[in-house]
Amino acid sequence: MPQAYAAGGATSGISGLASSDAVGARGRSARMANVRPADRLRKQPHVGQHGEAAIVDFGWTEGRNIRFDYRFTGESTERMRIAATEVVAMAPDVIFVTTNPVVSALMQVTRTIPIVFTWVSDSVGSGYVANFAHPGGNITGFHNCEPALGAKWKR
Repeated sequence: MPQAYAAGGATSGISGLASSDAVGARGRSARMANVRPADRLRKQPHVGQHGEAAIVDFGWTEGRNIRFDYRFTGESTERMRIAATEVVAMAPDVIFVTTNPVVSALMQVTRTIPIVFTWVSDSVGSGYVANFAHPGGNITGFHNCEPALGAKWKR
């Protein structure tokens, strides 16, 4: 199940952005925000850009019809809260995030802007989503680890 959830999470976050007609009707480029608990953007290909590479397949090009905004927070939960408030004020079309503290900070400031997460543990238990099959609300994504696997690691 987590694999289906992962594919569904990434796809649902991008599919709302995939309609260039809807963005064009608003007379502006699409806007994708990214909040990371890091001090800077890592350029290694294996780290990824949380959806940026995938949206190229949908015909999006930075500077032409999409804009990427970044906020880097380090490990400071206060900086995470500030970044969450700043990003929501920009009114992006979708927000990509990593880690539980960043998701929690964004949950405090928006219930409407779509949020797609990675590297979050136990999104159901943390209250971010209702369940894997139907996350509900404005948050979806995929796990770096399924909590039930932890018991198997001990064996």
